[in-house]
Amino acid sequence: MKKLLLGDSIINQFLQIIPITLLICLLYIVVRIIILKKKMVKIDYKQEIMYLIFISYNGLLFNLVLVPSNFWSRIWHLIFYGYSENLF
Repeated sequence: MKKLLLGDSIINQFLQIIPITLLICLLYIVVRIIILKKKMVKIDYKQEIMYLIFISYNGLLFNLVLVPSNFWSRIWHLIFYGYSENLF
């Protein structure tokens, strides 16, 4: 697991942002359910799944394109090994 999240290859960079994207999706689901329950609207599950796919795609795209390539690698290094002065 550590090897997958701490590498520098393209596949490793993609795997590093999957947990973040899942967190974004979970947050979106919670907020969307609250909004739909407040409005008392019937939920169209096909449309909601398409929205969720779109949100997750945008989250992945944002992280791959706009976030520096070693940012998540450093975050995962801090999670697994703790702070060390020579990391940065």
